[in-house]
Amino acid sequence: MELVFDLDQDEMPIFLAETDEQLQVLDEGLIRLEQESEDIDLVQALFRAAHTLKGTSGMIGHKRMVTLTHALENALDGVRKREVEISTAFVDLCLEAVDALRLLREEVVQRRASSVNVEALAERFSSLSTFQEDKEQIAVSMPKVQEQAAPAESGCSIHVEVFIAQDSIASAARAMQVLMTLQGFGEIVRMEPSQEEIETAKPVQRFEAQIKTQASIEEIRKEIGAISEIEKVVVEALDGGEKTASVPSEAPTTIQPPAEAVRNLEWELGRTTQPQAKTAAEKTVRTSVERLDKLMNLVGELITDRNRLYQVRGSFEARFRGDAQVDNLSETVAHIGRITDQLQKEVMSIRMLPVSNVFHKFPRMVRDLSNKFGKKLELVIEGEETELDRSVIEELQDPLIHLVRNSIDHGVETPEVRLQNGKPETARILMSAQHEQGRILLTVEDDGRGIDVERVKAAAVQKGLITEAEAASMGTSEAINLIFMSGFSTAKVVSDISGRGVGLDIVRNNIQRLNGNISVETWPGRGTRFQITLPLTLAIVPTLLVKVEPCIFAVPLVTVLETLRITQKDIRSVNNFPVIVLREKVLPLLYLSKAFGLPNQDASAYQHIVVVASGSTQMGLVVDTLLGQEEVVVKSLGPLVGEVYGISSAAILGDGQVILILDVQDLSRHVGAHYGR
Repeated sequence: MELVFDLDQDEMPIFLAETDEQLQVLDEGLIRLEQESEDIDLVQALFRAAHTLKGTSGMIGHKRMVTLTHALENALDGVRKREVEISTAFVDLCLEAVDALRLLREEVVQRRASSVNVEALAERFSSLSTFQEDKEQIAVSMPKVQEQAAPAESGCSIHVEVFIAQDSIASAARAMQVLMTLQGFGEIVRMEPSQEEIETAKPVQRFEAQIKTQASIEEIRKEIGAISEIEKVVVEALDGGEKTASVPSEAPTTIQPPAEAVRNLEWELGRTTQPQAKTAAEKTVRTSVERLDKLMNLVGELITDRNRLYQVRGSFEARFRGDAQVDNLSETVAHIGRITDQLQKEVMSIRMLPVSNVFHKFPRMVRDLSNKFGKKLELVIEGEETELDRSVIEELQDPLIHLVRNSIDHGVETPEVRLQNGKPETARILMSAQHEQGRILLTVEDDGRGIDVERVKAAAVQKGLITEAEAASMGTSEAINLIFMSGFSTAKVVSDISGRGVGLDIVRNNIQRLNGNISVETWPGRGTRFQITLPLTLAIVPTLLVKVEPCIFAVPLVTVLETLRITQKDIRSVNNFPVIVLREKVLPLLYLSKAFGLPNQDASAYQHIVVVASGSTQMGLVVDTLLGQEEVVVKSLGPLVGEVYGISSAAILGDGQVILILDVQDLSRHVGAHYGR
């Protein structure tokens, strides 16, 4: 039977986004609560998140969601009142309820009932030994606010006035959010409009209330200001205390200004000056991801034309140097180039998302795996504010999950073993992100046992991935890279976490598909570090253009280490393969002409070498000419062409010439079969 909710299509994205936000608050907060049980502000934030979920689910008539959030809210209220003890079992139950709420959220999307047993979960909350459950019946909507003729005996009397954006398509929902937020702070004495009027879903541009509360004015203002589509908030104490006003910024989670600055802002804006308030509301605009993608495609075409203009300008300057009109053309082209660069930067910034969108999923996962394996783990997250293109963010989750699971299963020892080895019994897993020279570096590091190189070799031989002779001649770095081979595993027992040999090879393939690299460092007995290097975006890639007659290739700049010009006598041979000695290390060479079946490169006096890296492996690409750096717009080869050895994608230069972008990782993997003179 199809479920029916009081929610139209325009309101659906708002409901889903706000539900996801509150569920994430609960997920992250409950993990912290286990270690920070005395943090009253954290408990209060969790209570409000459950309270908000109950209100929004009540507004759309989701009875099962209301029942479960009510039980969760009562449990958290018991924690606030010191009636419920925070324990691992309590947090487990709350997290189980959050998982169930996610399934109930899907009921709104699918319009079909899930298998969640809400009554059983609610009963488990009521059976907590120190918890006295509220016996009142749960209504479909939020419990009605009873307006009192006189204020309560304790607490400060606060007046709150909230202005909601005029262009909001769900102003009644915003008013209900404000109402529920105020309920979390104390007793509502008076409000306008009433809850009955709000529940009719009529537009609400102004909400006013008087509450009795022990909370500070700044705390109330901050919580209400964090609600979407709020133009202005005015909070004042009716007994002559301080008064504040705020216009929420584009990022409500930023640090709030001090009270004096807020009062100055109120003086400048004026409480009843509508034009300024309207301007503040217009600072944010909702748009679809598809529109951003189309905008990015248009910017890509503009960059192609910009590159063509640069070529035309260079040609004119060479032929008509000193001509006044050519100088004017050059100035105009330079200006268009600057504007295009600025437009590209702005569009890129719109598409950027903080890495925290991926990282915030891991505290819960680490906690669950810690309990499953009986290992004590501490997850440390650094650089979560680092921004990355949305298209890259979407592809990061699976590789990072594999790496973290691998660290927990293979890297981290049990508490007993760690204590025997003189380590703290709690292992440390670090996840970090940082920008470096137009790239992003992601790190997953543990302080476990490290990688046993000999064990890796033995496992690879046993599975038939290499021969015993190959294992004996392998260096340490080569042996470590065996863990990325398909089918490799050192696990003795197959589980849902490891042992099937489908982990790290998937990680490497996914990272390489993003034009990135993954490298690994290990220290026996001290730990292992995996580092992922990625471009900031997949749509526009900085490259080094090289020529191998008669073709032009683009080498992703993220893989380029340096360029060299060598003489023919610098090239040596090892097992009939060309190599050079670079800083006392042997660097294998790959002639691109032979790799792609092009005419043989001339044995000229000098050779141009592009030194590239794939993970920890380095090699030199032998080319005819270095043409310089250029940003190119990535174009897929499409299903008709399919996968081509050594080629990842294509691009179009400003003069309309189609060039191919090299897949350095693919070339590196097959270098033994393709280079030679």
